[in-house]
Parts: sequence; structure tokens; C-alpha cells
Amino acid sequence: MDKKVFVGDCIIDGVEDNGFYCDDEDIAAGQTMEPIKKLEDISRMYDYFMSRNKFRDAVMFTVAINIGLRVSDLLELKFGTFYRADWSKKIQTYIIEQKTKNTKGRSKNFFNADKFYREHADLPEEEQLRLFMLKAKEARNTYIKNTEKKYVKRYIKVNDLIYEALDAYRNSLFKEPQMSDYLFRDESRNCTTENKPLSRKSAWNIFEKASKDLNLGIKLGTHGLRKTFGYHMMSINNNSHEALYTLQKIFGHSSPEVTLRYIGITRENIDRAYDDVGKHFGEVIVYPSIGKWQIQAG
Repeated sequence: MDKKVFVGDCIIDGVEDNGFYCDDEDIAAGQTMEPIKKLEDISRMYDYFMSRNKFRDAVMFTVAINIGLRVSDLLELKFGTFYRADWSKKIQTYIIEQKTKNTKGRSKNFFNADKFYREHADLPEEEQLRLFMLKAKEARNTYIKNTEKKYVKRYIKVNDLIYEALDAYRNSLFKEPQMSDYLFRDESRNCTTENKPLSRKSAWNIFEKASKDLNLGIKLGTHGLRKTFGYHMMSINNNSHEALYTLQKIFGHSSPEVTLRYIGITRENIDRAYDDVGKHFGEVIVYPSIGKWQIQAG
């Protein structure tokens, strides 16, 4: 039996960080999570939960693969994230991503005094002090600006499928939920007692067990759901560059290559897409053999 290791408050983000995924919830040491690539398997996963009356898990699965959040953000979702007080639906909502909320939009502010004095060792002491004070003032100004920075919101367009799932889930609850209630809570807290979200480890176990029971042949965990969103977004858009850059922005990756590796699409897949397009148009566009004399004559 594999030993599961759950890492707390990890700031590593997938392939971009040493080739493994660690959102403080999702990783068994060094083992990468994979997306569900077949629609048939997505249907089987949904039916797996519904056939067992696990409505919460079915909805969590549906929401996860439709918006591609890290599980740390997924479990923070509340009814008020999607609904107004009168239960009217928000066309667009937003979240503050837990992993990036303390760093996104803020400037780096690091001043190494030792390095400064090494680089300015030949200058007179008064000039060193003058430059040092300028650096210190710059660092102070950056600090002030960073403290004034507001958290960056990630906006999400909520599609109809998500609301179908949420409406059905709401109707299945024993008690009308409040806007402040977490969407995915421990079953024993089903809108009747303490309002706390499902733990990350519990969520990981839910989807990993389902994956094994269905013999999907992948390490899914919870991070695999985020990657499933990305994989299918690329797939339905024919692996286009526009879709790739959109997905890169959604995931907050540093480069398109990181996004491709992250969701399991390699450069070969992209190249194959171009070849397929060429073959497709080649069925109706046929160039005749052109001899050199024809080129010269032209």
C-alpha cells in the first residue's frame, strides 16, 4: 500500500516547481496527478457518486472540472459565492486564490546589505552611506506600496451546468443553507451544525478512491480535477494557441510550456494538431506538379 504524504502550506505549483504537484492538499510525495481525459470516464465518475447518493461529491466533482480551481480554493467556496441573498444567480463571481493572495500584484522587496557593501567597497564612506540611504528609502516605498495592494480577484464565468448542479444540491439538503455556508462540508455537518469545509485530505481520499474503484488507471487525487479542466479546455478548442494562452492566464503559469506539461499535453500534441489541419485541407486543396520551366516562365 502506498504511503500518502500530505504537505501543509506548500507553495510549489506543479511542473513549474521541480516537476511535482503540491498544493498542500494533493500530493503523495513525488507522485504526479493526472487529468481524466476520456468523457466516458468523466460520465462514469459522476454516475459513481450519484448511484451512491453522494450528491455533495458529485457536485464537488462537477464544479471542480468546470472552473479548474486548486482544492484549497474549491473547498473555500460558499453558497454566497454563486448566489445573491434572494437566491438569484450571479452571472460572474470571483475568488481570492489562497495560494497567491499574499504575493500576487506585489513587487519583490529584497535588499542585501552585505552585497551592497561588497559592490561599493571602493567608494568613500560618505558616498556609501548616501547610496545606502537611497536603497533603504526605495525598499521602504516598495513596502508601503505592497501593503496598499489589494488582493487580486480571479473572476469566473459560471456556466449553466454548474448552476444545475448547485440547484439540485441545494434542494437535497435537509435545511435551507445560508449564504455563509460552505458548499462542501463534512456530511455530519450537512447544514445543521458547525460550518466548516471538508478537509483537503478527505477530498483527496474521495476522488482517489473513486478513481481506483472505477479502474481509471491514473493518480487523480484532487489536483487531477484542476488538470481535467485544463485538458478538456484545450481539447475542445483543438489545442489552439489562443486557448493555450487563455488557460495559462487562468492557471497563472509563467509560460505556455508550463501549462502544456501541467495538463499533460506535449509539444508533439500541438504539432500533430497542425498536421491534422493540413491533412484536412489537403482533401480539397491539391497542388499540381509544377516543373522548373513553368516557374521560370512565370
